[in-house]
Amino acid sequence: MKKKRAFFEYFPVYLIVLFVIALTMIILNIVARSNQNFADALNDSVGRLFRTVMTAITGILPFSLTETIILCIPLYVALFVALVIWIVKNTDRFRKVVVSLVTAFLAVIIITQGTSGASYYGKPLSEKMGMKVNKLSPQDLFVVGCILADKAAAELDNIVFPEGTYSVMPYTYRELDEELNKAWDNVTKKYDFFQKMKTRTKPVMLSFAWTYTHISGMYFGLTGEANLNTNYPDYVIVSSAAHESAHQRGIGNEDEANFAEFLVCMNSDSPYMRYSGYMDMLHELLSKLSSADADLNKKLRNYLDKRIMNEYVAYGDFFAKYATNTAAKVSDKVNDISIISHGQPAGVKSYGMVVDLVCAYYLTYEPTQQQ
Repeated sequence: MKKKRAFFEYFPVYLIVLFVIALTMIILNIVARSNQNFADALNDSVGRLFRTVMTAITGILPFSLTETIILCIPLYVALFVALVIWIVKNTDRFRKVVVSLVTAFLAVIIITQGTSGASYYGKPLSEKMGMKVNKLSPQDLFVVGCILADKAAAELDNIVFPEGTYSVMPYTYRELDEELNKAWDNVTKKYDFFQKMKTRTKPVMLSFAWTYTHISGMYFGLTGEANLNTNYPDYVIVSSAAHESAHQRGIGNEDEANFAEFLVCMNSDSPYMRYSGYMDMLHELLSKLSSADADLNKKLRNYLDKRIMNEYVAYGDFFAKYATNTAAKVSDKVNDISIISHGQPAGVKSYGMVVDLVCAYYLTYEPTQQQ
């Protein structure tokens, strides 16, 4: 009886329960890595529940909890050092401190594994949409680039360019969230495998500093928040908001989140959101075409409406001072490792793989435009 009591003094029941849940989540997500159907089932059930709860809780806060956690890292280090010193002087409290730390660690594992652990390993989005992703020729890229350019140009009469270069978002960040949620409603009516939910984005206070890391937005599974760098040009802010909101809905892979962003923007009732989606995808395609065929890339650039080209030039001027620095190199490397660890061997290059999906979309859904 004494041994049993001693065991539960060292290992409280709640700690054992948390350990079992955490271990179960890890095992389930390991299985999900090798079974796409199971991964989708887990992501659409347990993952959906966790994401809904976390976004609902943190959505109440008017500030970014993610940013607060990051800013408090020096405080955590100081507290840890103070804790070690305190333990040395109070060895009798060592057990309680360890139990508290382990509890926090297990809670982090459960939440992060629950929100997005299986989101990387389900069936490809292209397969769910019935699209065949083929190897693209430079001519394919050029043709789809012209389609995107035409679609972006079709929105220009409703876009405001106060300085003659940058376009301006016609709504506040809260109104942006409303437009995003309405656009997601439109998308989920067409494609029911996307999670239906209402979310909000969190503008980051230190956006200027974040720009040096080349982070335009970040989804953090522990908080369920879609964080926005508001220092970027407005059309980038809108496309980034759509991208991060895709992660909130269980789209783990970066190329697929980029494509979901495109679908959301394209299906929006807002001209500026549609414009932002086309501009972001056209930018990715131009980057890929520049490597594939310099002549066709030049031809496509000459095809662009002058206002679109001015926007890209203005973006290049804006980004020039942030392009090369140590913070960006470290951030890119960390992001690369993180993406690879989630089963995406292309790493940060996977963002650009969205071009394959966009071309597959037009080949599948709007093939007549490529004649």
